[in-house]
Amino acid sequence: MQGCAARQTLESPALETRLEPIAARLIAPLRMEKVISIQIFSSGELAAYSRSDGHILISSTLVQKLTNEELTAVIAHELGHLINNGNVHFVAALAGSCASDDEESAADQTALQILRATQQRPTALITMLGKIADDSALSPQTRQRIAQRITRLKSIPDAN
Repeated sequence: MQGCAARQTLESPALETRLEPIAARLIAPLRMEKVISIQIFSSGELAAYSRSDGHILISSTLVQKLTNEELTAVIAHELGHLINNGNVHFVAALAGSCASDDEESAADQTALQILRATQQRPTALITMLGKIADDSALSPQTRQRIAQRITRLKSIPDAN
């Protein structure tokens, strides 16, 4: 791994302080060949994205709403996109609005592997997705797609 940078675009050192150890715990064991940068962006949406250049973007609202375990699951999911695709071809969103269901499910599966490998709780992926699915700002279709992902994850014996 060349390095990990957790940088935020807010005036809240508490969010950065909270995110840095979570990111380091996940990224260090992966030995990725490129630098992974995690940034917090100011937004009222519950959103996270991974970009092909290795940037993971997490909304300030998502950071504030989730537990540390659930934030770990968010980062693991976005890392899943980067790992599965060698880099994502297009911006992929946590809610699945920009990626296919297959891409989202594959990222969920990779996230489970990352969580297990780093001795984190896999159930955090399910609880995190549940909190996102509860967001009334999401379309009914997006909420249903997330619910289907949760159902798939719950069918995996050691994921719940």
